[in-house]
Amino acid sequence: MSEQRPPTVLCVVTFEKGQEFLRECKRLGCRVFAVTMEGLRDADWPREAVDEFFYLPKDYKLEDVIRGVSWLARTRSRLSACTNSGTSIPPSRAFTRIASLSRK
Repeated sequence: MSEQRPPTVLCVVTFEKGQEFLRECKRLGCRVFAVTMEGLRDADWPREAVDEFFYLPKDYKLEDVIRGVSWLARTRSRLSACTNSGTSIPPSRAFTRIASLSRK
């Protein structure tokens, strides 16, 4: 039998909030990725509940987010996204971490 992988939750958070949601996702066995603003890098995130953080630069554009999330979806299996709003180019200006990873 094939081994089932845990679902992956991608949280896009532009304000310091959602800590309990992140903890609950991890408690339920999900892999948790958080995308937030570079300025919130040192915020009071439940780091024990987040597998990986990605940071948006201060001057990001919507295209940057789309490229970055697209890159994540191609490089991570079973990526599910949820945001608080419901809403073929390399990720040159995307998330700080994604841009550095994509060049490796």
